[in-house]
Amino acid sequence: MDARFRCLIICGKKCCTFNNIEDSPLIFPWEKRLLERLAMNKGIGRLEFEPYAGYICGRRAYVLLYKWIIKGICPFISGYKCSIHRDKPLACKMFPLIIGWGDNTLRVSGSCPWVNDNLDSIRNSDPRKTFPDEIPYALKAFAILSSADNVARSRGWRKTVGKELLESDEIIDIDEVVEIK
Repeated sequence: MDARFRCLIICGKKCCTFNNIEDSPLIFPWEKRLLERLAMNKGIGRLEFEPYAGYICGRRAYVLLYKWIIKGICPFISGYKCSIHRDKPLACKMFPLIIGWGDNTLRVSGSCPWVNDNLDSIRNSDPRKTFPDEIPYALKAFAILSSADNVARSRGWRKTVGKELLESDEIIDIDEVVEIK
């Protein structure tokens, strides 16, 4: 029998605590703008983001994913609850599932206590049965990534990550140029 994922909520907020920048969530540009508005409305202050992945064309960079730099606990956590649950980014909605940007794979986070407690049960299980609430969000993220790749290829843009985006003369959120949502 397949195990079904259940968020433990009381696990010490592990999925919402980030001790390493590498573990911070990847979010789309429209999610970044929404988070900035929500932070301002809630009096949280300025959030930190860094272009993570996108496309290059000449000296122009088109950002598809930002790394949301969270040092410690997510600023939207109140007690053990997400204060923006309805508006949280896809990366949060699909957790503990994670998409590998470079190879388009679906992975399961080892930082989730439930995953670690149920490794044997989920190792060969059907992810649609184990993560029925999270899979639709992962599929949506895959669809957006695929759409962006198709647009980029048709325009001759080159896929890139990190430093090269920051070194561009102009950094543009991809959704300001093309419809990919």
